[in-house]
Amino acid sequence: MKNSERAEFRVGGDTLYLRENNIIHAEVTGPQTCEMAFEIKEVCKKLWSQIEGQCNFLIDINKCGKNDPCARNTWKELSGHPKTYKVATFGMNPVSKVIANFVIGTYQGKNLRFFYTEQEALDWIAVKE
Repeated sequence: MKNSERAEFRVGGDTLYLRENNIIHAEVTGPQTCEMAFEIKEVCKKLWSQIEGQCNFLIDINKCGKNDPCARNTWKELSGHPKTYKVATFGMNPVSKVIANFVIGTYQGKNLRFFYTEQEALDWIAVKE
């Protein structure tokens, strides 16, 4: 898919789109409610249908707010889905790091990591393990 063909999906203040190399890019803004998480899950299903094999998530949490417990469970479910290979979250905001570390700390998978920059996150995604 070329950038000029990129379809963006908006859920609340969040934006999701499919990047090259089967990367679902999410720009997360503000509080994440259970309702938003369910809508995002449906968007991911649409994006998954456009790709063969697995995808990676690149999640910008610089402007992320509080996550509802139900939303956190949905993030864990998406991270552990068979269509998901890696999930890289990134952000410089100290609050974002606390949120990411909380979610990562409660998640049992090894495919979820936090980075300070988008480039660090992309570099990790590029490594095939």
